Amino acid sequence: MPSHAKPAELARARVADRVRGQLMQSALKELLDTVPRARAALPHLAALEDALGRRGACAIGEVPPHWLATIIRQLSSLPLRDDDPELQDLLSRLCRALSLHQLPPAAAQDVEEAHPSDFHDPGCLEVREISHSAFAEEFPTQAGRREVPAPGA
Repeated sequence: MPSHAKPAELARARVADRVRGQLMQSALKELLDTVPRARAALPHLAALEDALGRRGACAIGEVPPHWLATIIRQLSSLPLRDDDPELQDLLSRLCRALSLHQLPPAAAQDVEEAHPSDFHDPGCLEVREISHSAFAEEFPTQAGRREVPAPGA
């Protein structure tokens, strides 16, 4: 949130952050409940589950950098569904937090300011299958088609 934000905007953002964290915690709880002894086997993830409930989504930013990769590995080892927006949001935020810690401090600040949206993670790449013809229409020069200049041009 920008430093010039109004108190009401800041309050709304804090409430939204807490609710988002509780939604992520609920989804994570449900996921961990499906795997027997998951909390004992995945203690870093269990600690994050607790922190999300107490602190909201801002708890992700408070995770020590050396634990982020462990938590991401632990979460990725579980059967995540693509259609679970809270868990996908959690994983995306964890990846973003890790990538910000791996950048020099000035560059991390630039990334934060350049991408303020909660729904855009510049560190993630979306890959999907498309047909060759759809690719050729979108990227004609990369599909092996070269534009031939018109005669006399």
